Amino acid sequence: MGHVTLERRRELDRNFEQFLELLPGLKAEHEGQFALLRLGEIVGFFGSAVDAQIAGNQRFDDGIFSF
Repeated sequence: MGHVTLERRRELDRNFEQFLELLPGLKAEHEGQFALLRLGEIVGFFGSAVDAQIAGNQRFDDGIFSF
């Protein structure tokens, strides 16, 4: 995974916690999709992990996002 800064680790943890809270409501509509998260909020859904990664890279120059 490489070097993870404290800021990135906190963002990943916050995104994961938020995702777990939202998951029950997301299953029916977005099952099989990948959620892109930033600052604890879902900013999009994608059909593959690669698509979510590409979108995150394009939208967030600092690389701080989760999918």
